[in-house]
Amino acid sequence: MPAGGGLPTKGGRPSARDHNARDADLLSAVMRQTAMPDTSAQTRTVAKPAGPIFWTLPGFERRCRVSTNFGELPIQALRVRDKVKTLSGGYKEVQWIDEIRLDADFLSRHPEAQPVYLRTKALAAGQPTRHMLVSPAQVICTDGRIGTKKTGPATDFEGHPSICRAPQVEITYYRFHCGEPVTVCVEGAWFCVTP
Repeated sequence: MPAGGGLPTKGGRPSARDHNARDADLLSAVMRQTAMPDTSAQTRTVAKPAGPIFWTLPGFERRCRVSTNFGELPIQALRVRDKVKTLSGGYKEVQWIDEIRLDADFLSRHPEAQPVYLRTKALAAGQPTRHMLVSPAQVICTDGRIGTKKTGPATDFEGHPSICRAPQVEITYYRFHCGEPVTVCVEGAWFCVTP
């Protein structure tokens, strides 16, 4: 055993036990973030079976383009301190960005996390400007074309001919906020983002 009580290493490199411990820590962090029970090796024997979840994390698929002060930018390229266009006409600085990758196993067990597909012009004339995928919990703001002016999660808009679920094998949702609730322009349409 090395000095200081650390895990044994081979030739000064981390051992398989080191990597396993790091993997368990990473898995625990992801499970906490997605509100799923921890299934790391330390708790596997006492963890209860996972029941259904209610998907509450907003986000956009990686290719969705967000309007910034220097043009349209794929959301996967957005960085902290970039300035995004808001409904007020001004720009707000991005304070925080996160990405959540959902693999085939997770999506097969939790279909409620599957994205909502918005066709071009589904929300208003020219909104969105391209087909796009959003998290079912992403809050959309409309101008009234599909009924009355409405703000709500993407699931509230399902059933419209141009808005439906679009099951994917895997998907990564990108989330961001500007330190306060704002309405931002993504693909020419308006979406609420909050801390």
